[in-house]
Parts: sequence; structure tokens; C-alpha cells
Amino acid sequence: MERKRVDINKMAKDAVVEKLETNGFKISNQDWYKRGKNIIANKDSRSFNIKVHAKRDSDWPNCKGVSGSNSILILVDYRRIGRFGKPDFYILSEGEWISTVHTVVGDRIKRGTIEINEDNVPVWLDQPLKTGKGFYSGMGLKNRDVASHKEKWEKLLSV
Repeated sequence: MERKRVDINKMAKDAVVEKLETNGFKISNQDWYKRGKNIIANKDSRSFNIKVHAKRDSDWPNCKGVSGSNSILILVDYRRIGRFGKPDFYILSEGEWISTVHTVVGDRIKRGTIEINEDNVPVWLDQPLKTGKGFYSGMGLKNRDVASHKEKWEKLLSV
């Protein structure tokens, strides 16, 4: 029997949308489920641009983070759930993302091997792309890097 490949990022977006709608948010963009699309959520005349990143292994690879005061990064962890279990959610605002980047790779920023671009994405100046045009951007995160942001849904009320 052939195993069906599960799109974990689609699953994660579905879980985030369900959680948001349960808490009274309206999703304003109907194409949120498409690859690369963010979720636009509205509540009480406030709008949020939500980026979702999922993992089922030990880390979230290649996180790009968020920029903008109404932007939120939601990391979804499927690593230790059972067959019918619920994933863990880690919710970071723009400021918390920037703080996390500096905590995780601050020594490399000080040494000049990483710089943060205008979209708050770490750019690894010592890791050129194979094409020779540009450098690797993004960073991996582990649960310990974002542990204090676990299940902090109330941030959506105070951003």
C-alpha cells in the first residue's frame, strides 16, 4: 500500500486557522492555504499578518521571521504528538523574533558573519549560495530557543 505524503505546512496552517476562528478571528484572505501565503486574520478592527512554520523533527529549519508591527510568527510543533494529539504552538511578535535571533546567533552578528536584513531575516555572509548570487538567509530554531513563547495566544490581543 502506498503511503500518502502529508503536507505538514498545510496541516499547520489548518490548525492555526481553526485556533484563530475558535477565538473569534475572521480570516480575510481565502488563499491562505497556498504555499508561501500568509494568513491575514482580523478581530476587533485589528488586522494581523501571520506566518506559519511547521516541524516534525528536532528543529524548524530555514525560518525567515517576521517584520511589521502587526506581524506574527507561529511555529507549529508536530514532533511529539500521538496519532490524534494536538500540536504545540509558539507565538512570536516581530520584537520577540528579533530578540530570539540575537539570542541564538548574536555572537555571529557581533563577529560580522551574519547581518539582519530589512525584513529581519538573518543573512549568513560566510555561506554563499551555490549560484554565487547572494548568501544563505534564514535560521533554524529549536524548542529551547522559543520555549517562553509556547501557547501565548494572548499576544494576538496585545500586538
